[in-house]
Amino acid sequence: MINDTLFLLRSELTNIKGSSVDHCSFERLVNIRFLREAGRDMPVYNKELDIHYYNILNFASIYEIETVDFFIKASSRLSKAQEFIRRLNYRYDWMQVKVKTQNMQLSIINTDELKNRWVRLKNAVLKDYKGDVVIHALEKIDKRFENQEEIISSLSRYFCFGLIFPGIPLKHRNENWIKSRFIEFSEYENEKFEEYIEYLGTVKGEKIYAITGNTQPGSQTVLSNYKGNISLEENNIFPIEASVRIEFNRDDVINQWSFNLLRYN
Repeated sequence: MINDTLFLLRSELTNIKGSSVDHCSFERLVNIRFLREAGRDMPVYNKELDIHYYNILNFASIYEIETVDFFIKASSRLSKAQEFIRRLNYRYDWMQVKVKTQNMQLSIINTDELKNRWVRLKNAVLKDYKGDVVIHALEKIDKRFENQEEIISSLSRYFCFGLIFPGIPLKHRNENWIKSRFIEFSEYENEKFEEYIEYLGTVKGEKIYAITGNTQPGSQTVLSNYKGNISLEENNIFPIEASVRIEFNRDDVINQWSFNLLRYN
């Protein structure tokens, strides 16, 4: 039985410098398909006891990500690049993600396939776009496909899949549960932030969490707002909905991000 879950992620970015204001909005329609379980049929052998057993730490589920559609409405400054940006946002299509059942640890199991798909997409884009700016943008993405750590960063970016995979376990050990992880808002900041997700309570089978965050030591970014919320059904790792609002100042530019995620089924 095929098990698909459809999400709509709306992202908005406003940059303010003096009297100049740039605004871009994006919509990403994402389908997450459950493929199979892993680890349950891989017994571990204990030499001392001479027994085979199943280790719950190895249990995992594998999902496939598809960007069904991507829309962009860019500011006048970036209007000519809208189609270029849109096409590049399909580069993570068919990524297969393994999610460990016990700790929600994420890994990617088809990195070589993703690299090959990216090469084909890049070559297709190069048939329609020329120039140093285009080459520079594509070379930056090339570097992100050099190792799994760079590819997996897309799973923690709010702009990509970070709110779809928040890393919240099915069960909490205590009522004061809180976790942190390092995330990027998008690939444009080139900076990681520390996100905190705190459990607030359960209402009618729906688990409610607060999202806050901070910069890392030595950052030149000044955060003035980082607040959000996320809700999940009990016994489901995927959110029902989530939203985050962020405002920060860097190099005399005020940056405002807004992310809203809605699950359809």
